[in-house]
Parts: sequence; structure tokens; C-alpha cells
Amino acid sequence: MPPLVLASDFGIVSPYPGQMELAARACGWAGDIVQLWHEWPSFRVDLGPVLLPRLVRPLPLGSVVVAVVDPGVGSDRRVVAVPWQGATWIAPDNGLLSAILGEGAPSYDLEDYRPVASSAHTFHGRDWMVAAAADFLTGRASLADLPFAPNPTMCSLPPPGLAFWDAFGNAVTTCPWEGGAAGAWWSAEGCLTQVEHFSQQPPGRLVAVRGSLGLWEVAVVEGSARQHLDGTLDLLCWKDQ
Repeated sequence: MPPLVLASDFGIVSPYPGQMELAARACGWAGDIVQLWHEWPSFRVDLGPVLLPRLVRPLPLGSVVVAVVDPGVGSDRRVVAVPWQGATWIAPDNGLLSAILGEGAPSYDLEDYRPVASSAHTFHGRDWMVAAAADFLTGRASLADLPFAPNPTMCSLPPPGLAFWDAFGNAVTTCPWEGGAAGAWWSAEGCLTQVEHFSQQPPGRLVAVRGSLGLWEVAVVEGSARQHLDGTLDLLCWKDQ
């Protein structure tokens, strides 16, 4: 049975991821729920084209992904569903799904699932998106039942820089190494040594690592780049090659 996959910028210490899971259960979904990641950098919709497709691979066929990074919550912005690579992706129509839409996937309007006027207007992930996801997963609804959402919002790739710090203190950057992308991170001392794994350099060395998400990571071998760089990449620069 394919899972419901949840990702957001709510933070893992907040009650909101759990409330989304409870809402899915209340809507009749009894299958697996994957709480993928709720530490998405707050309001950073522009990271969608770089991060979202990479975070969910491999993705079981038939999965429904609900991604909530939604600074426009409560406004008249749409919520859309997009079929791509055997899964259904649900998100605010704010550019978060740009990478998927850029592959030519159609978008469908979930206006019929908009909460009633008496509902709160600040939690559409729980009150709107999860309800639609549960209907798709249980077979009560399909994308064929929905109207198209023309002209979905698109956003450009973010500039070279920090996407997020991981738990090891590595800086996951917005710069891909996959697909033959050419470039390098530089410090005042010169180009950072590029490695495929940490054992290629001695402990304490600042390096650029080919990260598992297909993005360059700035790291300190057996240490924390976040501490080494005082929590910023301002002393580094990316140079295309």
C-alpha cells in the first residue's frame, strides 16, 4: 500500500505534523504515513525546485506527497495536485512544485476541498490538503474528477548558497553536482577540495562533498562546518566552471 508523505516547515517540536497525521486518520486513511521532514527552512518556497524532488526519492508508486511551505496561507492562492512519476503531489500554488511542473506535468485545482468559511484560515495543510490526499489514497476521488489549474505559479532556481544545515553541521547547498553541473566552492585559501566521501581527507579538513541529495555539501571531516564557519557561508563563494 503506498504511503502518505508529509513535509513542511512546521518544525519537529510543533504539534502541527501530528495534527496533519490525525486529520488523515479522521478522513479514513489507515495506511502508512511518512513524516518525511518538517525542518524545511521557514517560508523558503524558492528551495522547492532544488529540494523537493530530491527529498522523496525513491518514492513508491501511488504515493501522495503533501508539501506545506505556505507563507500565503489564508489568502486566495490555490492549492494544486500534480501527477508526476507515478505519485500525486499536493502543495500550495506558490512555486513549491516548480521542478515537477517544469517537466510538463499538469496541475489540477483542489478548490472543491477548500475548508468552509467557519474554519481557521491558517492551517490549510491539515484542513484542506490532507483531506484531498486521503481521498486520492482511498480511491474516493481521482485527478480525473478535478478541473485543470491553468498557469500554475513557477519560481526560478535559487542562487548558489545555503539550503539548510543538517544534524552533523554540514551545509547542504543549493548547488547540484548531478547531471554534470560544473562549479566549485571557494574560500579565502582557495578552492575547497571536492570529495566523494569523508574518508578521502583527514579529520578537521574543510571540504566540498558530493551529498546524497545530489547537492554539494560544505563539511568538516569528523567535525561541524556550521561551527567552523560560524553558522554562515558568507566567507565562501561559488564559482561556475
